[in-house]
Amino acid sequence: MKEKILYLVWGCLYILCVGLGTIQEATGLMKLSLTVIGIIFFVPGGILLYDALSSGNGKGVLRIRWISIASLTLTMAGLAGFFASGASGSEETVNLAYEILMLVSSPMACSQFWLLSIFLWGCLLSATFLKKKEISSPQIKSPDQR
Repeated sequence: MKEKILYLVWGCLYILCVGLGTIQEATGLMKLSLTVIGIIFFVPGGILLYDALSSGNGKGVLRIRWISIASLTLTMAGLAGFFASGASGSEETVNLAYEILMLVSSPMACSQFWLLSIFLWGCLLSATFLKKKEISSPQIKSPDQR
């Protein structure tokens, strides 16, 4: 049940980031708020991954891995399309390419720091390759167990 709720929260944060990504020229506190929301987007995914790794849920880890790979791949394709559309010159084409990019990487558009979002997706992807015993806390032995 907790897993379903976290995926639902993650989906809601995606929709929120898409909506907030339409804000073009934020400054000051608004820009800081958008950046924080863009970072918060990754929290449910991190919790889901931590739970999957700590419980040995290979399917959960794979799911997060594929979501990360899909997002990074679509983001890179979207960025390439966005920059290529800028070279073509048509403002409508550039706007369409940006809207597509905003849909495939909403936290990137929301946070307005593109590399931050790509970095956090990369961190999430990299963490899917951790093993269970690497994340478990070391057991502290009492003096009489030594």
